[in-house]
Amino acid sequence: MFETLLEQFHEELPDELQKEFGGFMKVLSVDKLSSLLEVLHEFLLLHVARRENREDEDFRDTTNDK
Repeated sequence: MFETLLEQFHEELPDELQKEFGGFMKVLSVDKLSSLLEVLHEFLLLHVARRENREDEDFRDTTNDK
């Protein structure tokens, strides 16, 4: 699925954040990991993979939002 994302959505995490995130993930229970996986999957299917129509009147360009 990630190979279909536009390049503008690809961003490397800083080393400190990668380290903290890895530590956080290691202590989560299987149930919490499963829930997180479900939420990420839904997000990817419903939001990221769906390309916005720039011609829609309610379109908002969030490319540079951080």
